[in-house]
Amino acid sequence: MSDQFERRNHSNPFLEAYHQLLNKKIQEQLTESQRRFFSLLNAEHACGFFSVEQDGTSVSLLPQDVAIYISMIETPIPDNRGNGHAGRLLKKVCAVADQVQIVLRLKAEPKGLIGLREPELIEWYRRNGFTGETVDMIRPPAAPPRPAVSG
Repeated sequence: MSDQFERRNHSNPFLEAYHQLLNKKIQEQLTESQRRFFSLLNAEHACGFFSVEQDGTSVSLLPQDVAIYISMIETPIPDNRGNGHAGRLLKKVCAVADQVQIVLRLKAEPKGLIGLREPELIEWYRRNGFTGETVDMIRPPAAPPRPAVSG
């Protein structure tokens, strides 16, 4: 996002008030699991999206019913691509989803001209626990560990 765009939005009091109301409404509608999920990831919340950044890669997340929708994972700096940053960030998101027992959803559609094509992207998500025969994919949380049985 350019500085000019950012400054223009922040200088518009009506737009800023709208974003504050939107963010408040979204926060009020989060389930407890969604709250814990975003809190554990230290996700930033703005304009309806939650975002997490790590190693120059970011993921955009949306609460969706009782699940979390992964809108986009992106590594915008060309020199950072192909180094596993997106995979590590996705694993972190999946680990937190497992911890709070929340479903992840996404559409495995390439966004832009760079990156994996659709079949490769679907396979990449499958390797990370997502299922689905088309671009619509889902990842249920891993079963929580069972308590040890003393005998």
